[in-house]
Amino acid sequence: MGNRLVELESLAKGRLRVNWLRHPETSDAYCLVLFFMESLGWDNLAVYHRSLVQG
Repeated sequence: MGNRLVELESLAKGRLRVNWLRHPETSDAYCLVLFFMESLGWDNLAVYHRSLVQG
């Protein structure tokens, strides 16, 4: 996943910020992931299984 994020940053000529938080209404196995790129005015919120976002 990390290589794809770096590629996106270079294509969009901006810094992609990603933050994840424990999902407030599910088990600890899931989290909320917030993607934000100011240069494009873009953001996205997704629910992921924690095993997919932890190294």
